[in-house]
Parts: sequence; C-alpha cells; structure tokens
Amino acid sequence: VLTYASTGDAGKRALVQLLNYATTPFDSKITIRLKGSFKRARLHTPGNEPADLTVRLMPNDWTEFSVPKLAVWGAVLLE
Repeated sequence: VLTYASTGDAGKRALVQLLNYATTPFDSKITIRLKGSFKRARLHTPGNEPADLTVRLMPNDWTEFSVPKLAVWGAVLLE
C-alpha cells in the first residue's frame, strides 16, 4: 500500500491517501502514525459512506490510527 499525506489549515487538518497495488484487497489493518494532534479521523472509500476510525493520541504530538480492509483506494481525513 502506497500512502501520500498532505496538510492544510495550518496543520489542523490532514489527508492521508492510500493506494493498494495488490491484486486482492488488503485484509489486515494498516496502522499509520502522523505528526500532529487530531481528534477525528474518517475513512472515505469509493461506494461506501465515510467511516469513523479510532484515533489514538501518542506522546510528543503524534496521532495514530488504523485503517481496516482496503480494496483499492481510500482517504482518511483527520481533523
């Protein structure tokens, strides 16, 4: 899975895009840690309603979250 992260609003929002190049859906969780303190994460995938993800605030201003099964593409919006 390839990822690309971008930020906006002076670091108050972030978007992490994920692209699965495998021939089958990724069935395990993908754990991502991102610099910044975010309280909410929503996973957007084609053909599905946005899903709330559990956010874990880590020491030293890091945020961690896990993405469940990913077929091809997904984006996580953090706020």
